[in-house]
Amino acid sequence: MKLILLLSIVVICSFIGFSYGEEFLKRTNQLKELLRIVIELENEIVYSHTPLPECLKKIALKTKEPLKKLLEVVEEKLIKNEVLDVYDAFSRGINDEKENLSLKQEHYDIILDLSKSLGETSIDNQHNIFSLAKEKLKREIEETEKESKKNTKAYRSLGLGIGLMIVIFLM
Repeated sequence: MKLILLLSIVVICSFIGFSYGEEFLKRTNQLKELLRIVIELENEIVYSHTPLPECLKKIALKTKEPLKKLLEVVEEKLIKNEVLDVYDAFSRGINDEKENLSLKQEHYDIILDLSKSLGETSIDNQHNIFSLAKEKLKREIEETEKESKKNTKAYRSLGLGIGLMIVIFLM
């Protein structure tokens, strides 16, 4: 009975460590998905001249959760005219979906900075703003991948180590 309890402690602590480590991997994957969304959005707006709500709907169909839900919420707010502008739609959408996303505030700021100019400037200026957003996202992806490699291993090891330490103390 005591052996089962001790083994359970190690397994639970390891699971907690793996769960914390997975958050870093989720963040990296969501940033990569966000970069893909920005590229597709640029293609639809700058080259195809597709209206923004229609762009968001098309892109949401190809997007993974939870970013898919964010795009759907923003599109719905724009179509129903519940917001003042695109920035407001993205701001409210992010607030609605923040708990489902693994992104940091600086990542939301990139999205919000991009949304300030959508539909407000000329096509050339929008192309420049998309380029800037893509560069920022690429930098964030690089930083997050480095952070992920380091911290994922650390949290996994820490979870296992704490579990073993508790077992040793209880023996």
